[in-house]
Amino acid sequence: MEHMKAMYRRHMSLQGPHVVDHAATARFMASYFSIMSDRLTELPAADHAVVRYENLVRDPIRTVRGLYDRLGLPYSAAYDRALAAYVRTVRDHAPNRFDVSPAVHALVRAECGEILERYGFAYEPI
Repeated sequence: MEHMKAMYRRHMSLQGPHVVDHAATARFMASYFSIMSDRLTELPAADHAVVRYENLVRDPIRTVRGLYDRLGLPYSAAYDRALAAYVRTVRDHAPNRFDVSPAVHALVRAECGEILERYGFAYEPI
């Protein structure tokens, strides 16, 4: 999240410099996911889905097909071919990896532990 914020600020912000504040970011994420979870309960189950990033990376086509099926959306053979072609173009993509200090790990665990557990995220230091 801090990396994404830095990238966004570099391109979109008129002010600076910006201070990295892991505690504020962790509180924001905890609040965001809490609100999002509450709002999702207000929607009919058939109108939303949560997709795990790990599943999308491991098997993107199957994950997208499952998402379309879950939401009752049409999934055509032409779309399947286009998706497969796109997936081939990004198959060598390597996600960013960041070193996380034990202090930041503990902070995230303290602020976001409930959310991490609710969604089955395994947040471990790299």
